[in-house]
Amino acid sequence: MPKQKTYLTQLLGTTTKARIIEKLVLEPGPLTRHALSKAISAGTGPTYEQIDQLIAIGILKEVNNKVELDTTFPFYEDIANLVVVTSNFMDDHRIFLERIDTLFGNDYYITGYIAACQNGPPIDHVQNSALIAILNPNTHLRNYLKTLSEISHIKLLWFDIEMIPIDIKRENMFGSTVWLASVERGIVDCIVHRECDLYPAILLLLQNISEENINYERLMDIAENRGVHDIFLSVIYEINNVMGKIMIELKSKDIALAKANQKPEISDTVKKAYNTLMGG
Repeated sequence: MPKQKTYLTQLLGTTTKARIIEKLVLEPGPLTRHALSKAISAGTGPTYEQIDQLIAIGILKEVNNKVELDTTFPFYEDIANLVVVTSNFMDDHRIFLERIDTLFGNDYYITGYIAACQNGPPIDHVQNSALIAILNPNTHLRNYLKTLSEISHIKLLWFDIEMIPIDIKRENMFGSTVWLASVERGIVDCIVHRECDLYPAILLLLQNISEENINYERLMDIAENRGVHDIFLSVIYEINNVMGKIMIELKSKDIALAKANQKPEISDTVKKAYNTLMGG
């Protein structure tokens, strides 16, 4: 009769076991079983059972009712090194984006916040997320995305597409060469897919307008295609007002439409972004 489990399966066979080992490697020090279960956010029953198994195979020991790693375990150094080097492995944007590129080849592009930041991040906002457009994804590709989202602190969002837009280019971001949307598409998708609030999106738009890095026609074409034309028309109108000069010239009918659809939250957010940009 074949063995039901190998040594390695018993060592790393469950999420609870992995969390126990990671906790004790990254934050050395003996803990009671109860404290360890709380530290890894697991139930006491499963944690106690996994601790028993890890003690049985030799990687843990229990002294004075506290659990710790047994440094005499033959593979202790190997396991400790593996935990240390992989603990934040997929939190590195370069590695994360390289993995996306390897998995999806030419059938994706990165948009949203990362694309919107390609000319520089916003002055007053920090965000750790990635928005990926996937061409005709199947079950395998969705499983890839789900797996990456589970092992990284980078918030991963994705949506399906049926074609790759013409503004997608091969660019370098965070040291990784990827398929990247234009700044304009990135800003629009931030709003459409609710990757970020209105403030950072407007701040990025205002920064790029000030640096003459925005193609207005492209921005509004994408916004119209994505169903948010009126929002961006109002934002541009408010930017012209707050800057005290015409940053982007609007047609008379667009000005009339923007005035008719004025919203206090957009006006206030544009003013806040402008004050941030000007250091006020």
